Amino acid sequence: MEAFAGGKFLRVLFRRMTSRYLILLAGAAILTLTSCKNPTAVNAVRQLNRDAERSGSPYRFRSDRVPGGTAVTRYRIIPPKPGPAPANLKATTADAELQRDILAKVLIIQQGWGDTASPSLLGVEPLASADGRSTKESWFVKQGDGAVRYEVTMTPSPGGGTDFSVTGPIGVIEQ
Repeated sequence: MEAFAGGKFLRVLFRRMTSRYLILLAGAAILTLTSCKNPTAVNAVRQLNRDAERSGSPYRFRSDRVPGGTAVTRYRIIPPKPGPAPANLKATTADAELQRDILAKVLIIQQGWGDTASPSLLGVEPLASADGRSTKESWFVKQGDGAVRYEVTMTPSPGGGTDFSVTGPIGVIEQ
């Protein structure tokens, strides 16, 4: 009982714990906290990131829990080289609220490479839609003295509103 007096127990316990035990304890805690993710997806992401790193790819992958499972997301770790924006840009078909939502998604993409500046839409080029229901546009977003291109697909939602997806940034802009 003397070992419990005056906090001696904790001092003795921590003194006896070597860094090896602390690493094992931390590893067990991490495994416990990450056990909610699909181990197949986590392993796939690990392998994808190893391959991307070996090849010098500017992309990395992460897994996130979503309703019904696990999603794997690709993100860019270095910014693309901006190019000049085309001269014949048009206005987007997205209303102001949808435009804000799409630019918020672009901001999330840009934060992957450390750019926290609010994106600004310079204009769009309409693209042909494969299904006839969706509207596809190339969005040119200001970055530095140039622009970066994203492909945006907007589809009317059955419940009202508009669903959208943002792909990019897409290549270096050539004029």
